[in-house]
Amino acid sequence: MVGYQQFAGQWGERARLAWDTLAMRPTRGIPAWTVHVMDIPFLEEFTGHQPGDYARDPEGVYLDFQKAAGACFIDQWIPRNPLTMGQHGFEAGTARTATTGADRLVLDGIEIDSPEAVVEHLQRVVWPQRQRGIEVLQSDVPVRVEQLARQEVEVQRFFGPDLLKGPYSDGFQGFPALRYGLYGYADYFMAYALYPEVIEKDFAQQADLAVLKNLAAARAIVRGGLPRPAGARTASSCAT
Repeated sequence: MVGYQQFAGQWGERARLAWDTLAMRPTRGIPAWTVHVMDIPFLEEFTGHQPGDYARDPEGVYLDFQKAAGACFIDQWIPRNPLTMGQHGFEAGTARTATTGADRLVLDGIEIDSPEAVVEHLQRVVWPQRQRGIEVLQSDVPVRVEQLARQEVEVQRFFGPDLLKGPYSDGFQGFPALRYGLYGYADYFMAYALYPEVIEKDFAQQADLAVLKNLAAARAIVRGGLPRPAGARTASSCAT
């Protein structure tokens, strides 16, 4: 399996500091986590790049910034997020969502304007799609494990030896969640109160998918030799 084992003996000082801290080994110094900044002109100026460089190479400039800022460890790698923001956050012309000021919310042809619309979208669209996702993941957990490990390896190669990449993406974050980000606060929580049996089924289905996603994620972390939180070593046998 392609994993972090290939980087053994190549880690730089800052990456080793992050590794040792996660493993709860004695260290000299305190590792710095990633610093997410959305101000593109500042990112360019701080790293010595020219105006416009960020749009041309967001990954390269963002990585230069993390290194210049002294980061040792990055889990959430989001170099393209600044491209979705204006100088003062979400501005005119920026696509708005249910929680960022959308005037009208239409999902898969269903206008979300009531708690009943939330229920309709869950039943007609979300549940069938999620069930298909469950069935696919049930049939290819080993493939998913390999994919997760490979994607981390690819980013780590891009980072180089002195900055440690840790798991973070959706593949490593499988947990049931409140859906207000999709439907908006008012309509979702009214549905939550008025139709508890629907919300209960939604949570149960999310949990079924989460079990499979987390199993694949745990196996990818262990088999791929990826960074894991302190104390996770005791659970390694569950992921083998």
